[in-house]
Amino acid sequence: MPGAIERRIAYEERAALVIERHERASVAEVDADADHGALLERPGTRATAYFPISFCPGGIPVSFGDSGSSVRDPVFYLLGALTKNPDFIRYLDRLAEDFKVSDGGWPVEALAVLWRPVGEPWLPAAGSPLSIGTGRVYREIGWSVFVNRWEAPSFIAGFKCGDLNANHTQLDNNSFQLWTNGEWLAADLGGGVYNKAYFSEKRWGMYVVSTAGHNAVLIGGRGQLPRTKGTLESVRNDPELAVMIGDASACYGPGVTRARRHFAVLKRAAVVVVDEVTTEAPQPLEWRLHSARPIEAAGDGALVRGEHGRLAVRFAPGVAMLAVADCPEELPPGKLDVVLSASASAARSHLFAAALVPLQGDAPPPVVRFTRDPEKLGVEIEGLGRIVWRRTPSGWRLAE
Repeated sequence: MPGAIERRIAYEERAALVIERHERASVAEVDADADHGALLERPGTRATAYFPISFCPGGIPVSFGDSGSSVRDPVFYLLGALTKNPDFIRYLDRLAEDFKVSDGGWPVEALAVLWRPVGEPWLPAAGSPLSIGTGRVYREIGWSVFVNRWEAPSFIAGFKCGDLNANHTQLDNNSFQLWTNGEWLAADLGGGVYNKAYFSEKRWGMYVVSTAGHNAVLIGGRGQLPRTKGTLESVRNDPELAVMIGDASACYGPGVTRARRHFAVLKRAAVVVVDEVTTEAPQPLEWRLHSARPIEAAGDGALVRGEHGRLAVRFAPGVAMLAVADCPEELPPGKLDVVLSASASAARSHLFAAALVPLQGDAPPPVVRFTRDPEKLGVEIEGLGRIVWRRTPSGWRLAE
């Protein structure tokens, strides 16, 4: 396994360099006037720890790509001390009970003792919440996440549309994930088995990497292409409503002129997904949702049955043909995959809407109403509200 060994050596050399830099910072008593002071004054540097915090709400990893794991590195304490940011300290304090000396071979507890500041007036009060909003959007890489609260969340929604040429990327633009009541009910399969084939050109044909293996759409039976790029636009982002537009038009190859997904989070309690697709020739559309839990399809909707709750999925009446099947592909050890497929007949233009509503206990699914005319699309979830999109010369947009 020479490739794996070379990667391991490279990672270890890089880790050693990071440790050396951290040790120098500690010896310098993390003085902001030292040589690293100018770097620390850059806005991006001072906020850098917010990215892993944002995508690990309550210690639950939200990740797009090969792997995701809970982020609990003591470097948060070092960054908190350097920038005097109480959020970095607050976050890691909440996860401190999970520290294990054996994690990744790093002396986690020792470094936490070394870097965790004490006796400073800016340190957070015990039990105080994070100061950041519950919707976080990183447009440059195309990642976004929305939670009902950062500590012990019961609702997490993630959405991505970015660069498919990045390291460890998968063909997952315009894919989403949904966590509710303690489990992923719309799930990302994560990475495959790390071996020589997985890190070769063969990876792009593997199910867990392909668009078919994600909560995304297939156009004419085709998924996205490697080394292409999408964009993420934040249209609105507040606790009542967050709306993102992922534009993956350049990712599906010739013949696809538009592939945009509108991802709307309503009151941090439900999600509405609207796919806007145009093609040069009529093409069918397949909308896919993956879960490790059982899925039952009936009429114009489906129900994902979790251990502690359920997820109701509703489509506009008469628009889609639904099917549920266990994944026919070979999966990495320990992974389960049940697939909900909603298919629309071949057309040059699709406007495909779905509502996903988490349910507590035995609560009945709420009524979902879809209204559509040539210039307007409305989706109303009973008890939560209504979202309206209007047709514009550049495509469909959220109506103000």
